[in-house]
Amino acid sequence: MIQEVTEVHTIISLVAAGMGVSLIPLLDQNIRSQGVVYRELEGTATLTEIAVAWPRDSRSAIVQNFLAVTRETATNLT
Repeated sequence: MIQEVTEVHTIISLVAAGMGVSLIPLLDQNIRSQGVVYRELEGTATLTEIAVAWPRDSRSAIVQNFLAVTRETATNLT
């Protein structure tokens, strides 16, 4: 049987219930659940795609600063 879910908490709950294994972002390994063990994959580097959404016509300084930080962070990840 295959379970397809997108919510990380649900994925971890299914693993805790003995319904299989899953790949999750390393960042989410801090979600603790009894009986769940996290192991970092070794080997080749992984690629993560991200997207940013904001109001199309926004000229807000907050939005512009957020986009600048996001671009810088994304550049540093590659």
